[in-house]
Amino acid sequence: MDYLNVKDRNAEQIEATKQNETEKLLSNKRATALINYKRKKQLVLISIIMLSIIIVSHPFIINA
Repeated sequence: MDYLNVKDRNAEQIEATKQNETEKLLSNKRATALINYKRKKQLVLISIIMLSIIIVSHPFIINA
């Protein structure tokens, strides 16, 4: 009977460890996705700023 209890406890520990690792992986994926999103947002913002600078200043560059 003790053997079965030990086996059940081991199975529970293994299951808990697997679940914990899965949760860690999910949180890492979320963090990575958030970082990638922020980088893309930053790149889009920089692109818009650069384009607006070019659009505003191009008549002066052409006439010079």
